[in-house]
Amino acid sequence: MRRDETKAQVDEPPEDGLGLGDIVAMLRRRFGLIATVTTILTAIAVVVVLVWPNRYEAIAVVQLDPRPKKVTRFDNVYEDLKPDTPTIESEAEIAISGPVLRAVMTRLGLTDDPELTGQTGTFDEILRRLGFAVGRPALQTIPHHPPVSEPARPGDFEQLSGARGGPDGLEREPVFAAFNDRVSARRLRNTQLIEIRYSSRDPVKAARVATTIAETYILAQITSKREASEVANAQIEKRIVELRRTLAGAERDIEQLKSRLGVFQAQGGELTERQLAREMESLVEARRRTAEAAARHEAARRALAGGPGHAPGTAVDSAVVSIPEMFRSPTIRALAEALEKAERHAEELRIKYGHLHPVRQRAEADSAAARAALIGELANIVATARAEHAIAEESERQLDGRLDTLKREISRVKAHEWQLKALEREAKSTREIYEHLLSRRKQMAESADLQIADARVIDRATVPLRPASPKRKQIVLVALVGAVLAGIGLALALELLNPGISSPAHTERDVDLALIAAVPRLADARQTQRDLMEQVRTVPLGAFAESVREIRLALDDGRPPGRQLTVMLASALPGEGKSVIAANLAAHYAASPGRTLLIDADMRRGTLTRHHRTAPSDGLYEVLAGRAAAEDCIRQDGPGDSWFLPSSRMPDFASPASELLASPVMTGLMAQLAAEFDTILIDAPPILPVVDSRILAQHVDDIVIVATVRKTPKEMVRRALKALAQNGSKVLGIVVNGIDRSDRYRPQGYTSESSTVARRAA
Repeated sequence: MRRDETKAQVDEPPEDGLGLGDIVAMLRRRFGLIATVTTILTAIAVVVVLVWPNRYEAIAVVQLDPRPKKVTRFDNVYEDLKPDTPTIESEAEIAISGPVLRAVMTRLGLTDDPELTGQTGTFDEILRRLGFAVGRPALQTIPHHPPVSEPARPGDFEQLSGARGGPDGLEREPVFAAFNDRVSARRLRNTQLIEIRYSSRDPVKAARVATTIAETYILAQITSKREASEVANAQIEKRIVELRRTLAGAERDIEQLKSRLGVFQAQGGELTERQLAREMESLVEARRRTAEAAARHEAARRALAGGPGHAPGTAVDSAVVSIPEMFRSPTIRALAEALEKAERHAEELRIKYGHLHPVRQRAEADSAAARAALIGELANIVATARAEHAIAEESERQLDGRLDTLKREISRVKAHEWQLKALEREAKSTREIYEHLLSRRKQMAESADLQIADARVIDRATVPLRPASPKRKQIVLVALVGAVLAGIGLALALELLNPGISSPAHTERDVDLALIAAVPRLADARQTQRDLMEQVRTVPLGAFAESVREIRLALDDGRPPGRQLTVMLASALPGEGKSVIAANLAAHYAASPGRTLLIDADMRRGTLTRHHRTAPSDGLYEVLAGRAAAEDCIRQDGPGDSWFLPSSRMPDFASPASELLASPVMTGLMAQLAAEFDTILIDAPPILPVVDSRILAQHVDDIVIVATVRKTPKEMVRRALKALAQNGSKVLGIVVNGIDRSDRYRPQGYTSESSTVARRAA
């Protein structure tokens, strides 16, 4: 019974993915959802922006001044600001830091501000904007303070900021957090300007708070410098006390070491060294005197040994010449002259008289006496020189002993000199630091109250005339776009999450079956089930009738003339519309030559039987049960209608339908019907709930699966094909039912009069 010819696929090649046309079709199908979501969200946005309270933003501009400010000639503890990006951005954060904001809140009395404490909530603002008199909160009760133009007084900023810790833990209070959220500061492009912004519902308060923040920031700078000077002064004072104690101890250690070593200072030098120098000079002088004394003694001795005493009778002049010059005193000269005179007289008398002459003898006696006197005087000189030499040697020896003693003392001192010098160096460096700190303390004491801030307010905040937020037009526009995108996203999500067949074009991709036809959805609620089963007759040019023709074309494709054909129309689940398609397909076959039989094989529900015009009381159930003959149960409504075999009006289910379908009677019945009819169409029960269709599949040539687009789960269709087992090869393809006008797939492939009629009928 199965045809051997190859069935041709009448659909287009399946697409691989989701195309633009599919997305457009999805959006058309879900247009109502998209419009509803867009309308609701946009309406919510409009209501929100209408009741959203206005906020005004005031801006104060502060300029950082990195130029040196020399009020005095002393250097400050704080260095001047550097005009670099990190410094400027850091100052912008400092301008809105906790201490500054605490000082501003204390100065303006904002700790009880209703706007910050939340006493004037959004609901009150909504009522006020809607025209209900709820009273405007007193937002302009902030006391006015003059700008900071005079030098900061000690304790100003500390009193305002709560002595750095915040009054009563203000940072932990919601009012401080609310105030902090309304403040911002940023650098103005690449300049040295900082914008300080404050937003509020009251424009006057916004301007006053922004200006006060800028002025308080200036005051904080001055206070920070003064505090730094005070802290540095206290540290220096503490260090001075420590250095004074250290210096006194070092000087005491130096004096004790000098006293222990016997080192004393006198006229810019140490006594031992000066004494050593003097002793060395004295020793040199003593050695010189000793040498002179030794020379005089030797000369005197030689003079005495080789003088007048060695050569009696020698001329007096030679005796005088032999006396060294150092000994030629007046006495020696007188004695030498006397000796010379006596010897000259004696020489004259020797010539004149004999040696026995008394005059000659007297003259020689006078000469001898003069020589003896001279020799005696020379002996005295030699003795004196000897004594002087001995004295000089003794003096030199004593000086040499004292010098050795001094050298040993100095060597002992030199052995501890490194310790003394180390103490002196340490004491010197300590003294220098001590003197420098004394000078620095004096400088800071003079300049502590002469501090100038490194910034100035160049533009105080003015009262804004227009609110900075909300941007109602932009918000509504963004909300509209977002609502449209949200609607589209929701629609696409619902489409993509749908487990059913997404579209006819994706049938083969979804369930791996060739698409036979895409049947449009008949949406007219006034039509009855019987009217739906006669669409081919009532609207022959409609899209539904054209889809039925496509199904027949697929069934007859490759069918030889005169060849009998048995087709089963089945679905995976109930309610897929296969009965309507089967009835219209039978009506279409009946309009052509040949006998066509429509069998309602669903003996459990009998949809075709219930809505058929002239269905007899007996049907397939009675034939298989042996209670009636087939020819008695088959009826034809009219000459141009197909033949119809109902299931049964009131089956008693004495025997299960599956057992009757599997009986040999069913095989014989199908053989009998195949001999009498050219085309047999079987409306079978759903495949998955019951096994009836799986049994009927053994008796047919082709199987057509009917599924509803976006309703029938793809997994159920796959399971139905798997349930058919070896009969799955008989499946010709799938008919997608329930196609609406938003789907991209067109059965005819072009717009024609028939499609127009079909749309009108739909």
